[in-house]
Amino acid sequence: MRILFLHPKSFSQFSHLAKALAQDDTNQVVFGTQRTAGKLPKVSKAIYSAVKTVGAKTHYYLHNLERDVHEGQAVYHLCTRLKSEGFVPDVVYGHSGWGSTLYIK
Repeated sequence: MRILFLHPKSFSQFSHLAKALAQDDTNQVVFGTQRTAGKLPKVSKAIYSAVKTVGAKTHYYLHNLERDVHEGQAVYHLCTRLKSEGFVPDVVYGHSGWGSTLYIK
């Protein structure tokens, strides 16, 4: 099974599950994150970057929403890249609170 984990701050709460799933050689586990530090055995890391920041004129109430949209767009581009490299996940685990999963189906 091909499994994609998504979290901007590295492995976080998914570390134990990702590590356990990666022990099965029939699984291919990829972790999409913004952080380059850290690694898990048999887990590939795919780095993405949400290059746009919240606009100076964005209303305060919308800061998190705008940040999350940029995060979601960065993850979408990461998934497009992974697909072009032949990785299409069967399962996606992601933290919805950061916007990572906004455009993932």
